[in-house]
Amino acid sequence: MLEAAAGADSTVVVGCSKQMYGDATKRCDLSRLLQYLWVRREGSPSNTPQPTAEVGKLKSGKWETAEITKVYDLIYRAGYTDGTSPQRLLGLEDWYQARELIAQPIQRIEAGSSEPAKPKRSDYDSDADYDKANNQYKKDMKQYTTDKAKEAARVAYMVRVADMEAYRTKDGTLQSWLGKKVETTRLLTGINNPRDFAALDSKATLELHSDDPDFKDYFEKICKYYRSMDPEYFKAVNTGLRALEGCRCDIPQVDGLEKPKGGS
Repeated sequence: MLEAAAGADSTVVVGCSKQMYGDATKRCDLSRLLQYLWVRREGSPSNTPQPTAEVGKLKSGKWETAEITKVYDLIYRAGYTDGTSPQRLLGLEDWYQARELIAQPIQRIEAGSSEPAKPKRSDYDSDADYDKANNQYKKDMKQYTTDKAKEAARVAYMVRVADMEAYRTKDGTLQSWLGKKVETTRLLTGINNPRDFAALDSKATLELHSDDPDFKDYFEKICKYYRSMDPEYFKAVNTGLRALEGCRCDIPQVDGLEKPKGGS
C-alpha cells in the first residue's frame, strides 16, 4: 500500500495480484492479500484450515488514512491469526529475515527515492492550480502513508512483546524462578485486542527487594537465563526491533529486552 500510494515499484507481496486475480496489474484487496500470505503456523495441527472469511470494510473506504487499530480489528475478526509466508511476503525463505526487512520501503520512500502518483491535469482549471495540488498531494500522501506504515510496524512489535510477556510475566515464569514477587507495568499495544498488557518493571522490582543485597545480581541472572530458555521469542522481538530501527521509527521502551553479551 505504501509503495503503491507513493508510485513506487512494488517490492512486497509482488505475486498477490497474479495469484489471486490472474492479473498482475490489479491491486489485491485486504482479504485476498491475507489469503495469499497465510500459512499454517509451525506447531499448529496439520488440519488447521485456512481462513476464508472476507475482511470487513472500513466505513471511510480508504486504507491509507484508516486508523491502524480498526484495520487490526477487521483482520482479527476475520480469523487471520496464524502465520505468514516469508516467501510470499518478500521472496525470502527465512521468516525472521523477512520480518526484519519488511519496513525497508518506509525508509526508501521517506528518503524521497520514489515520487507519489500525480493528480489528473483535467481535474484543474489552470496549470497553477494543478501544480499546487500536485505538490501538496506529494507531501500529504508521503506523510499519510509513511506515518501509517510506521504505526503498523510499531504495533506489530508491541503485539509480539505482549505475546512474550504473557509467558515471562503474566504466567508468573520469572516470579516462580525468583521465588519473589515481580512488579509489572501496563504497556499499550496501539490496537484494541489486546489494548494493553502486563510487562516486567525491573526498576520497581529491584526497589521492592532493595533490602536483599543479593537480589539484583540474581534477578539479572534469571532474566538472562529466561532469554536463553526462550530464544525464539527474543529472536522474534529483536527482528521486530531491527525493523523499527531500519525504518527510523520511534522505538517503544520495553523493559529487559536487551540482548545478553555474546548472545544472538
